[in-house]
Parts: sequence; structure tokens; C-alpha cells
Amino acid sequence: MKKLYKACIYAVLFVCNFVPLAASVVEVNYYATNNYNAPITNAILYGPGFSSSVGTINPNASFSSFLANEMTGTAFGTTIYFPVNGWTNVNLFGNGSIYNSSTTTMYLTYTGPSYYGSSTLTTLNQSPISLAPGAALPIITGTTTINGYGSSNSSTTPLFTINSINANASYFIAPNYSITNNPTLLNNYNQNTGQIIFSSSDGSAATLETLPTLAAWSNTVIPDNTYYIQLFDIAYNGSVTII
Repeated sequence: MKKLYKACIYAVLFVCNFVPLAASVVEVNYYATNNYNAPITNAILYGPGFSSSVGTINPNASFSSFLANEMTGTAFGTTIYFPVNGWTNVNLFGNGSIYNSSTTTMYLTYTGPSYYGSSTLTTLNQSPISLAPGAALPIITGTTTINGYGSSNSSTTPLFTINSINANASYFIAPNYSITNNPTLLNNYNQNTGQIIFSSSDGSAATLETLPTLAAWSNTVIPDNTYYIQLFDIAYNGSVTII
């Protein structure tokens, strides 16, 4: 009887140990953002074994890029290849830019990985992108090199090459096609600012330079000896002082 009693206890324990537990589901998703001030059209995401149409991505719009490692889309009048990391939240462009302070229109090609994680480099824009004097362009996230040409024929020798690109830095094309990295103020928002005042100390008597506005996604050189920067009519008519 004792042996039978023990066997019953063991059987009950065995059954209890195999009662299934309720499973919990955690949703994982990551997003890419068009942080430029113009839409990207005909966007398509690619990943291992799949492709997914995104359509038009408006400025400041985000979309799910989970598991993707590449995106194509039309911007600046050409097809762009974006090496997207689908395992984190990303911006399609860095916070930096390339600014044309020369007197001639430049034509740029961006070089980077053919897809995120690839060691093979390719031209990210299908045709060169024009950059007029006094204008700026964003830098595609993942860019490693930028070449500049005097015409849309990128088979010629480039007038300049920028290697080891930092997408969050600003680059200036000088009139002799050399590249400088002077301190710059970039408006990386999709609206123009109001007045901007550069000062060497707090007070109008120390004003170094005044700009009436800074256009969306354009930048300007910060004057030497600047200590304060006052920006007006930004982000819904707000203002800010940078020290």
C-alpha cells in the first residue's frame, strides 16, 4: 500500500511539472525616418528573401524597416540606394551636409555599401546629383566617399574626392574645389528659420553678423569669435539662443 501511495504522488508531480505555461508575446519593430525636407518616392524595402513597397515617404515621416538591409527610392531626380539597418531605428540621412561655396554647379556621387553590412562598395545614386552654388545637400547614411564633378558625366576625373565621410559632419566646397570643415550652423529641419544673429558677447553692440533667414536644409559658416547665436521663428515660431 505504501509503495502504491508513493507511486500516486510521483505520478501527480510528473503531471504537474508538465502543465504548459502561458506564453508572452513581445512585439519588436524598428523604424527608418526621412529626415530631409523633400519626399522620397517609389520607395521599396529589401531584406533576406523579401521586398516590400513603401511608396512615398514624406519629410519627417517614419516607416517600419524591420529586417531590411536596403531601400531604393527616388530623390534629387535619381534613384538612391539606402543601406538600411533594419535592426535599429535609423535616419536615412545624417545630420551633416555638403555645401557648395564655389561659383559653379557641382555634380556629386555618393559611395557606400551595396546593402547594410556589405563590404562591397557601390555608387548609391544612379546618376550624379547637381548642387548649385550656395546650396547644400544632405549626406546619405552609410556614405563612405563623395566625388564631385564639373558636369553630369561621372566617367571623367573628379574635381574633388572626400574620403572617410562622417554623415553628421559638414563639408564646404571652396572656389578652388578644395574641401574645408569650418564650423557651420545647419538648419536640418523642413522649414526656413527667421532672423539669425551671431554675437561675440550678449548684446547687440557685439553683433558680428545677421542673417535674415536660413533655408531648410541649408547651412552657413559661423563667424570667427562667435560666442552667442540667436535664432528666431523656428519650430512653430519659437526662438533659441546657443552659447
